[in-house]
Amino acid sequence: MATLFHLVFEIIRITILSAIYGLIIWFILNKLFGQKRLKKEVIIVILFVGLFVWRFSYWRNNGLGDFGRVPINSQYEITMIDFWLANIEEDDIKKNGQGLTNGMEKLYLENGFVYGQSNSKYLIFDSFSGELTDGLSKREFEQENGNLDKLVTPDKFHGDYWGWKILLY
Repeated sequence: MATLFHLVFEIIRITILSAIYGLIIWFILNKLFGQKRLKKEVIIVILFVGLFVWRFSYWRNNGLGDFGRVPINSQYEITMIDFWLANIEEDDIKKNGQGLTNGMEKLYLENGFVYGQSNSKYLIFDSFSGELTDGLSKREFEQENGNLDKLVTPDKFHGDYWGWKILLY
């Protein structure tokens, strides 16, 4: 149900953005450059389709409803259900419902490395090589450049990554 409400919200948001951006583009083309043949409605429809496609592209898709998603690079992504626990998954490859890591309670992303905590163990994932170092103690985690103070919940991580600017595109 949350997904359906979020989808309706996205359609309304994209419609409003298309109208605003379309009118701005039309005004610039019509008033400043004298292009009289372009219709506002055509520009708005083209923008609506473009923004809708962009919304569900790999780099803009932040999830729908209670499903959250953050791309790490073009091969890996962090997914969250209910923004409570996070998993690292390969793009579009689900490992029998299991990700490369499961149940990260806290995490942060820095320079292509994902640092996470699951239960009382820590992990470091290198998104460039696909190497996962799991089961680290606190001391080992800190020795591998992990910072305990930067670890945040999946909900905060998702919000920090996408931020409020996401409403504008």
